[in-house]
Amino acid sequence: MIQDRRIAGDGSLIYKPEEDDFDGWLGDVQVANGKAQPKFHVEPRKYRFRLLNGANARWYTFRLTSGDFLQVANDSWLLPEAVRRQTVRLAPAERADVIIDFAGLAGSEVFIENILRQDDGRGPDELDDVVEGAGTRIVKFIVDQPLGPEPEATVEAGNPLRDHTRIDVSEIKKTRRFVFEREDGRWAINERFFDPNRDDARPIQGRAERWILENDGGGWAHPIHIHLEAHQIQSINGRPPAFHDSFKKGYGPARTGRRGRDLHQVQNLPRQIRLSLSQLGTRRYGDDGRLQRDLILSLPVAARPPSGMVGPNLPDPARGIVRSLLL
Repeated sequence: MIQDRRIAGDGSLIYKPEEDDFDGWLGDVQVANGKAQPKFHVEPRKYRFRLLNGANARWYTFRLTSGDFLQVANDSWLLPEAVRRQTVRLAPAERADVIIDFAGLAGSEVFIENILRQDDGRGPDELDDVVEGAGTRIVKFIVDQPLGPEPEATVEAGNPLRDHTRIDVSEIKKTRRFVFEREDGRWAINERFFDPNRDDARPIQGRAERWILENDGGGWAHPIHIHLEAHQIQSINGRPPAFHDSFKKGYGPARTGRRGRDLHQVQNLPRQIRLSLSQLGTRRYGDDGRLQRDLILSLPVAARPPSGMVGPNLPDPARGIVRSLLL
C-alpha cells in the first residue's frame, strides 16, 4: 500500500485536512506499508506484487527504473491475459497486480517511482502530466540474493489467465445516469444528498444495466467504487477504455480536470451493491467532516449475476510459482 504522508519533526503524522478546506490532503513523504524509503533484497527472478493506492488524494503513475511491469489483475479480478506495461496509473483506492522480473539484474538496484505531477488535492491537472527524467523514488529493490531452487515462473505477456465474457448489448434492460456534483459545499448525486431511508434505484435480479457515471464536480477527480459487484467499462468520454480496464472492474476514476467532464458508460450487473463515491480528499471523511456514508446511494437488489460476468476459473500461471513480496 503506497501513500503520501506529512510527518512532523517528532515522527508523528500530520493530518489536518481542514487547513486545505477539505480540498484533498497531499503529503510530501511517500511511504510503502507505512515505511518511508523501504528496501527489499530480492533474487534475480519474478516477483508478484499487489499495488494499492492508499493515498487520501494523490494519484500515482508508477514506473520502474529498469524493465516493465507485467500486469495480471486489477481490483479483484484476473485479466484475461497478462499485459506488459511501462507505467501503471492508480487513483486513490485503485489496485493492480503486477509481476516484476529481476532476472538478468543481479548486482543492481531497481526502484518503483512516481512520475505523475500533482499539486492540487482535487486531482492532477492532466493525467499525462509526467515529470521528465527521474521521478520520485518510493520502493527500492536490491538484487543481491542467490537464486533459489524453486522453478521459475512461466507467465509472459499474452499468456491466458482467466476467461472473460462480455455483456451482450441485448442483455441491457435499463440505462441509468448518476451525476456527481457539488451542492452547498457538499457532494450530491443527481442533485440529492444521501438518505439512508431512501432507495434511489432498484435493479432487477439477473438483468444487466448500463450506468452512465458523470463527473460534474467542478475540477475534482472522483474515484467511484461500486461495492460488491463487477462492472465492465464500455467507454470514457466516448472512447473505449485501455485494454487493462476493459474487463471486470470494481472501480472507475471519473475526472473533470480543468477542461471538461468524463462519462463512464458502464454495463453493470445487478447484485447486492451500494453505489458509493470514494471521493478524492474525502476518502476517509466527507468534505464537511461527515463520514463517507454521506456519499452513498443504496441500491438493494438480488445477488445472482447474469452469465456475462462469470467465466470458468482457469489455472493462474502467475500463482504459486512467483515469489510474492508484500508491499
